[in-house]
Amino acid sequence: MVIRQFDVFANPSAASQGRTPFIAVLQSHYLSQIDTVVIAPLHRGETTERLGAFSFELEVAGQTVVLVVSELANISVHRLKSPVASLQAHEDAIRRALDRVFTGF
Repeated sequence: MVIRQFDVFANPSAASQGRTPFIAVLQSHYLSQIDTVVIAPLHRGETTERLGAFSFELEVAGQTVVLVVSELANISVHRLKSPVASLQAHEDAIRRALDRVFTGF
């Protein structure tokens, strides 16, 4: 399976699925030779305190969720199943949030 940047997957962690039903891949698909990808959580909207420039609300699979770019993590690609959505349409906003995380601008 090819995992593409901005693909959204169901959260494979049963312990955190209640608060975080989805995760979004933020790593470029050009770095596919390693067994992990950088992800950000998509928390349920009602359980997430807004972090201004580091998060924003989206709809994924009929659910309102908040992408929290400041909570980056990595995960083994082997834990991911089929993508359920793509955040490609939000690329500019995601890149701006990543810039704020790493450069402050």
